[in-house]
Amino acid sequence: MNITDNETLRLPIKGKWFDKCVSGEKPEEYREIKPHYNSRLKNKDGTFKKFKYVELINGYGNRCPRAVFECLGISEGLGDTKLGAPFVYCYIISLGKMINHIKPWKNEKR
Repeated sequence: MNITDNETLRLPIKGKWFDKCVSGEKPEEYREIKPHYNSRLKNKDGTFKKFKYVELINGYGNRCPRAVFECLGISEGLGDTKLGAPFVYCYIISLGKMINHIKPWKNEKR
């Protein structure tokens, strides 16, 4: 598997939601509509950027768990608040098949 930076959206995510994505219980990830994510998810003309993959990273650094999913698309709307969506319009990042899962936290607190 050859994943390049320009086709992968990398997102930090809390452990509870990371585990639900990996198990398949949570098929989408949410981000608030704010300037930071506007620039990461949209082109200058307002259309959504096209990503081939979404890499969810539980923590920061090289030794944290991560999972790579196919990216099925990005939209705006109301997500499922039971799965971590804010109570307002947000970006909805639809996750496809999990391609890779790395769990390097062994014997360390999470």
